[in-house]
Amino acid sequence: MAEAFGFYADNIVTEDYLDITLRAAFAEQDAKFETRFAAIDRHRSGCLFAPLFCQL
Repeated sequence: MAEAFGFYADNIVTEDYLDITLRAAFAEQDAKFETRFAAIDRHRSGCLFAPLFCQL
């Protein structure tokens, strides 16, 4: 189908650009996960009766 438009789909972006973009997106996602997990750990460490009475 890409040939019907006169170009190849894999030439729309370079492999380097795609690699950089995906690495940045995954790094941002990892940072969000780490922030969330740290907040959960802080919450759990503050509970005296975990996990019976502490809610996340």
